Amino acid sequence: MTQKMGSETLHRSLPAAKMLVPVNLHPLERLGRLALGVAMMVVGWNAEASVFAFVLRLFAFYPLLTSVSGWCPIYALLRFHTNR
Repeated sequence: MTQKMGSETLHRSLPAAKMLVPVNLHPLERLGRLALGVAMMVVGWNAEASVFAFVLRLFAFYPLLTSVSGWCPIYALLRFHTNR
């Protein structure tokens, strides 16, 4: 919806939450993913320097990022959601 005011045009947009990525994770699942990501990071940083520790730290970012954003790309591809 646009509204003219003089020479400027104001755009009335949707609320900010509707413009962001849709949430497809339940809050409890987000909490679990956050705990899993933190645990993976702690184990990865405290483990002896090895490929396992590096891979663990690398893969810890997926549950951390999905828990913060509330959106899982794998769930989106499968059209699956747990937030209802």
